Amino acid sequence: MLEAIKYIGELKRSRVKSELDTLVEDLASKKNYSHILLIAFEARAGLVARYLRTDLEEIDSSRKRQYLYRRGASMGADVTPTSLITEPEKTIHTKLDAWIKKNADGSKDLFFSSLAAAYHDAHDRIVKDVLELYRERSGKKGYGLTLVFNDDDTTRYIGDYERFQAFIVQKAATPGTVQCENHVCSICGNVKPVVYGDIIPGKTLAFYNWDKPGYIASGFDRKDMWKNLPVCRDCAMDLEAGTTYVDSHLNFALSGARYYLIPKLIVESKTALEHILGEFRTHEKALTSTNEDGEKKATAQEKFEAIRKAERDSERFTIRTMGNQSPSVSFDLLFYDKPQVGTFKILQHIQDVAPGRAALVAETMKTIDCSPVFDATLPGGNDGKRSVQFSFWQLAQFFKKPDSAKDQTWKQEYLAVVADIFTGASVGKDYILHQIMQKLHDELLDDVYNNQGKTFSFEEWTLRAFNTLLFLQGCHAVLANYGEVKNMSESTEVATQLFDGNNTVNTPAKKAIFLTGILTQRLLNVQWQERGSKPFFKELKGLRLKEQDVKGLFPKIINKLEEYDKNYYTKLEQEAAARFAEAGDNWDLTIDEINFIFSLGMTLATRINKKEDDNATDKQN
Repeated sequence: MLEAIKYIGELKRSRVKSELDTLVEDLASKKNYSHILLIAFEARAGLVARYLRTDLEEIDSSRKRQYLYRRGASMGADVTPTSLITEPEKTIHTKLDAWIKKNADGSKDLFFSSLAAAYHDAHDRIVKDVLELYRERSGKKGYGLTLVFNDDDTTRYIGDYERFQAFIVQKAATPGTVQCENHVCSICGNVKPVVYGDIIPGKTLAFYNWDKPGYIASGFDRKDMWKNLPVCRDCAMDLEAGTTYVDSHLNFALSGARYYLIPKLIVESKTALEHILGEFRTHEKALTSTNEDGEKKATAQEKFEAIRKAERDSERFTIRTMGNQSPSVSFDLLFYDKPQVGTFKILQHIQDVAPGRAALVAETMKTIDCSPVFDATLPGGNDGKRSVQFSFWQLAQFFKKPDSAKDQTWKQEYLAVVADIFTGASVGKDYILHQIMQKLHDELLDDVYNNQGKTFSFEEWTLRAFNTLLFLQGCHAVLANYGEVKNMSESTEVATQLFDGNNTVNTPAKKAIFLTGILTQRLLNVQWQERGSKPFFKELKGLRLKEQDVKGLFPKIINKLEEYDKNYYTKLEQEAAARFAEAGDNWDLTIDEINFIFSLGMTLATRINKKEDDNATDKQN
């Protein structure tokens, strides 16, 4: 993976005129920072005369070289006097004061020594002005700060002076302090005059450090830490350029889990790599165009749907673009978390995803989206109906727990399934069904009947569970034994979709359970119409039914329908009875599988055997 990032960086470095373009960070790419404070001094005849004022400007990407920002130590000065503000007074003390003390106090360079004098003379005013402007900021956006100089009536930023640029160039010349001479670089594989052991491989990949036991080879001796990851200067520069590009343009998300998408060529070719990177840049522009917001003020539900749509668009664009590449490339998906500045946690590393595999995932999404089972099946939306479409957000919901905001362990479970999807490994069906039923139990217990007696949330998540299961089957992540399946009597197009071509309801026992779920929902609807309540609901045992429970429900349902004199479903009952007889005993189904199929029957009750429902309505009228 590091070699692939290095190759991206090598390509990007070959396209820029100055090394500074690689070494300087773009403040505009810092998503939580919008403005920068300009601490202005007057300069005359090569000297700094006095402090003038502190101004405010919006961060502009075109000023990247002028801001000249390069991060330094977390508890010390940055490389130049440009910093990001965490807390104004703290940042001035730990960053700006420290830089002046280290580089300007007592300097032989008269410009720097005069800067130090002017800075110290106006220190209290500078702190006061910075605090006032920082407190006036709107929202939660962060600010940066830098120095500017009014030199002969021209405002010059620190990046306009070679003396400030020299700090960054000097830093790049010796990127580390722990080194070994005449050794092999672990990235390029060549013997180099000097390799360093304390280089973070790029700006963003701080996935190991050297201040804890176990991170340093040879008994926690700092002088030997070059053995962990020896990197030469050239590769360090390439890695920095590569990670900067990856972080800016190959940084995506699957349901809140961010990941870097890293292309790896079997045979190195800058032309081929440029083409691949260009494909994803086109993807980036397409998403920006697709997700532009209108002027209309959106409701909370509309905002929620807009976010979900943007996520689906991004997922489909990214996966489809991966699938469109030639077999000479593969992809690494590096899922990560950055809980704090300088910390980089790898959550999941999916290696060598082939374009053919990505194409299968993309095609399965498209196929599932076109299924009539999920078309306009939920209330809501602009025309009163919403469709169920697969998304990785949907998949993630079956792993989240009520305390997921504090407990992030669910991400590991979710990302393990994502890895299986993209590598073709098998996900245990029983494991997935258990996750699904945990979600459905919660929805059933938390749901509230509306004025028609329906539990929309439970119905929605049952459909989403079915949608997810079909997606996993289509990707061959859940293995299935396909066989010839006979359709139900008088089945509709939807029933054909359910029973023909998938293994969700493909045995007599599963059909018996499914039909019992349909009949249960029919009875609950009758009870709601007659009584405004659903007393039969308690017979469902919170959807923890066993084989004997389902068999016991069947005669109870028929008896209750007869009591209400509304047993209009004799054909369904005959079909169910035949399936029970054919299934026999010892169904060899888990409790989760039984209750999922039962829930599916309840949810799709109104979409099966429409003709019989119409007859029932006529009789009631």
